[in-house]
Parts: sequence; structure tokens; C-alpha cells
Amino acid sequence: MKEISIITVVRNDKKGLRNTYNSLRESLSDQIEWVIIDGKSNDGTLEVIQELPSSYLKWISEIDKNMYDAMNKGIKKSSGRYLLFLNAGDILKKNLSDINIESQSSDLIFYNIEKLDANYNKIYWRLPRNFLNQISEKPIVPHQSTFIKRDVFDKVGLYNDEFVYLGDYDFFCRVVCNEKNKFKYKYFLGCTIASFVCNGITFNYRYSLRLMKECMQIQKKYFNRTNKTMRILYIFKYLSSYMPGHLLLANHIRKFLKN
Repeated sequence: MKEISIITVVRNDKKGLRNTYNSLRESLSDQIEWVIIDGKSNDGTLEVIQELPSSYLKWISEIDKNMYDAMNKGIKKSSGRYLLFLNAGDILKKNLSDINIESQSSDLIFYNIEKLDANYNKIYWRLPRNFLNQISEKPIVPHQSTFIKRDVFDKVGLYNDEFVYLGDYDFFCRVVCNEKNKFKYKYFLGCTIASFVCNGITFNYRYSLRLMKECMQIQKKYFNRTNKTMRILYIFKYLSSYMPGHLLLANHIRKFLKN
């Protein structure tokens, strides 16, 4: 069994996949493998995968149900003790050979993550200290900078692919609420190991009402209540999506609030 499996989900994003590979290729070794799950791309992404060095690479290309179905395929195909999910376009900022994950003896290990806008400008935000304590209030799930021990999936199950947008939030809530297994967490939020561009569906404010529906459903499921503040925030994001330059405005507000 390898030490770490980096799992990458991709569909029709050959540029993003190349960027991700360029950031992690120095980390690949006998103990660190890369698993690519391609959703039957038709833009040349498959050709990029076939050109990659195969020494530490596993991949499949087939139609999947959604992103979380693809992530589950990656879990099943991987062999690492710890799993790290970096989607196509995400950038690894640290050489993983310099991070001794095994010595931490934890089930989930959290590092800091950097968010960028479409123009690669830094988005002002921060992960709260011990943020899992706030998971009942809002979907804080930095999976690009979280190492998850394989045993966790064996004990609580894979991602629920019935969720299209917030399947990772559902998974982390399941972990926190699991009474049978008291999982151990470690936070290293002073170290940023990954960055990603906020250009996916979950950062498109026009989808905010759909995200709100899933968020409320998950909170009700695990905590038997919903966060009214989050509901208002989602509605505000949806309404603001019709304003020109709303994402730039949101970033200025975050910068002002330093949050």
C-alpha cells in the first residue's frame, strides 16, 4: 500500500489537468501515486492523460453520474493510506515528500488552502481555527487541502452521489457526527498546500438556490435544524448574481472584513 493517493476528477479540461500535473509531478514517487478519473472527455484531455508518464499513474475514462460518483471511483482505484482530492486545475503548492503524513497518526489532516478568482487574484478569506466545530452552521470543506485516511471511508462510507453540489459537505458532516468512531483531527492552517480557482458551479451565484437546498437538507439530516443565516446568504448571492461585477464586489467586501 502506498502512503498517499492524489485523486483528480476531470472532464474536458486539458489545460487544467496539465496545470495540476505540473504542480504535483515532483511529488510523485514509489509512495505517492496519482489517480485520474476522466468523465469521457472529448476535447483532447484523454490524449493528455495518455501522454503522461505512467510510472506512478492510474487512470480510467468513462461516463460518470457526477463529480462525487467520479471521486468514489478514484477511492476504489487508489491504494494510498491517505487520500488527497485535487481536481483538474487545482494546484499543489508543496512537495508532498516534504510532508510526513504518516507520523501525524490522525484520521483527517487539514492544511490551509488558497482561493483565486478567474483572473488568479487572491480571494480574501480564511479557514477558522478548528473549523469542524462550525460545520453544523456552514459548509466549510477544503477537500483540496485535506488528507483523509482510507479507513475513514471504510467506516462511514463513500461520498453520497445523490448530492450534486455538496456531497463533500455531507461526507464531513457524517464524519463529525459518527458516534461509533471518534476520529482524530489535526490542523496545520499555517501551511498552505493547495490553491484553486473559484470557477466551478458552487461558486456561480446563479446556482445559489440549488446549493441552499442541498445545504439545508444536509443540516437537517445531521443536526435536525438549519442555519437561517446561511439561507439568507444564499438568497443574497442569488439576487446579487444579476448585478454586474458582483464577484469583484464580493471580494472587496471580504477584503474589508478580512474574512
